[in-house]
Amino acid sequence: AVDLNEEEMTDSQHLAVERRENDNILRDFVSFCEQVKVIHRERLALEEQGHPRFQADSYELDMSNTTLEDLEEQVAILARNKQSWSDVLGQVCASCPRLCCLQRRQVLSASMSLQQLVDTDDADARLVLAAQI
Repeated sequence: AVDLNEEEMTDSQHLAVERRENDNILRDFVSFCEQVKVIHRERLALEEQGHPRFQADSYELDMSNTTLEDLEEQVAILARNKQSWSDVLGQVCASCPRLCCLQRRQVLSASMSLQQLVDTDDADARLVLAAQI
């Protein structure tokens, strides 16, 4: 490959360089779209598994400063969250086998009620929440 400056390049060489640049832009765009699809699938899987932080969750990516590496990191974080949640559910079901009989919606309801119970400082509210569980 001969390294030519801009003035020495022919029209066909200019077109070849432009085509390579466009191919790179398109390849990056396709990779970006694939990562966004993976993020969406992982978030849906976490919602379906009953993870409390992902229920009816509205999520928007800020694409103004997001790189492909940022998206790949988000995919990795979501995969760790999914594995962690599966591990927690497995441990809870192992320690209390009756929980395995609950539907995911019921497990979610119980976990969200427990989270509210932990988060509240109001003793009366704790009693009401504890009665619901």
